[in-house]
Amino acid sequence: MTHSRRSQRTIAAWLATTVVLGLVATGCGGSSAPSGGAPHDTTVNLAMKDNFFDPKEITVPAGAKVTFSMKNEGVALHNIHIFSDDATPKNPITQPIGGGATSQLVVTFPKKGTVKFQCDLHTPDMAGTITVK
Repeated sequence: MTHSRRSQRTIAAWLATTVVLGLVATGCGGSSAPSGGAPHDTTVNLAMKDNFFDPKEITVPAGAKVTFSMKNEGVALHNIHIFSDDATPKNPITQPIGGGATSQLVVTFPKKGTVKFQCDLHTPDMAGTITVK
């Protein structure tokens, strides 16, 4: 065996070992949550239509700052009113949003549970649920 052929085999073995170790390390990683378990801030895209929310079932992490990014895809005025004394701010509500307009509402839900929300202008049809996990 020549010296260059032995070097090629050594390099090939080293590369194979590096790839295998890299795959093992990647596969053994835990969750991608930051240390300390702090929740990630999140954005929920919420369409307001005549007369329903899309989606009407939402799941968010407890303790995270949740930005509701809303677009009124209907022609009627709509708002969102979230019923939660624990939320920050408490029982948040938006002003009516006209057809084609957008709005944002930032809310933090500190506790796990289920929270109801609705459009005050179109109850009981236009309502939904937020599950805080």
